Amino acid sequence: MTDKEIAQALHICGEGHPCRDCQLYGKEISCVETLCKYALALIERLTAENAGLHRQRSHPLDAAAGSAGGRRKDMKAVLISIKPTWCAKIASGEKTIEVRKTKPKLETPFKCYIYCTKARERLIGVLRDGDENYGEIYHGKTVFIKTDEGSICDAWGKRQKVFGEFICDRIYELAPLNHAPDDAEQQACLTQEEIARYLKGIGYGWHISDLKIYDTPRELDDFRRACKNDWRCESCAMYCEHNGTCGNASLQIRRPPQSWCYVEEQTWKD
Repeated sequence: MTDKEIAQALHICGEGHPCRDCQLYGKEISCVETLCKYALALIERLTAENAGLHRQRSHPLDAAAGSAGGRRKDMKAVLISIKPTWCAKIASGEKTIEVRKTKPKLETPFKCYIYCTKARERLIGVLRDGDENYGEIYHGKTVFIKTDEGSICDAWGKRQKVFGEFICDRIYELAPLNHAPDDAEQQACLTQEEIARYLKGIGYGWHISDLKIYDTPRELDDFRRACKNDWRCESCAMYCEHNGTCGNASLQIRRPPQSWCYVEEQTWKD
C-alpha cells in the first residue's frame, strides 16, 4: 500500500465509513490487524526520515569530519555502478530515484559516488548549459557526449569514470511493502511492471539529492574500500611503514562493483 492508501484506509476505518471503500476490503481476513502493521511501518519510516532530515540540516558529514582529532577522519560512503543510459537521466535531473535490490547499512544521509559503467557507447564527457563545444556555446539540459566503442576518439581509454556524486537522503521500501511516494515510478524513470520484474521480491528506492557533476571525472583508484580500522591512520602499522600513506593493498579498488560497495571519503584536516 502507498502512504496515501494507508491514510485513506485509516480514515475509513476510524470514522466508520463503509468497508467496501477500503483498499483492503475483501483482500485480507484480518484487515484491521494488517492495517495496523502498515500504519506502524509508516510511522516508523516517517520518524526515521524526520530524524535524517534533522541530521542533514545540521550538516552531519562536516560535523563528523570535524569531531575526530588527528590528521584525517575516514567516513564511509558508497560507490555505485550505474549504466550510461541511467547516468544521463540522473545528470539531467530526470531520474531522482535509483532502484536497487539491497541498501547500505548506513544511516541517511550518506554520500554516493556514481560510476558510469562500460557500454557499447563510451562516455567521453559531460556537456552542461553554458559549456563551450567545438567553439559553440551549448544551451539546454545536461547531456553526455558519447562515442562508439572502438572509435579512435575514445578519449577516456578502456575504463569508465566516476563522473559525479549525490547525497542519498532517503531510502524507500518498494517491495514487499510499497512505502514510496505516489510518483516513485516517474522519479525512477521506470514503470511499476519494470520495477517488479527487476526486483522479484525485496527492493529499495535510493532518493537522489544534492547532485554534483564533476568538471573532471575521477578514476577508480581515487577511491579505497572502507577500512575496518576505526582508529586514526597513524595507529595503523601499514600507514607507518609506508611513510604516511595507506599500505593496505586489499583496499585498492581495481574494478567497479557489480552493484555498489562501501568506500571511504577522506577528509583532511589542517
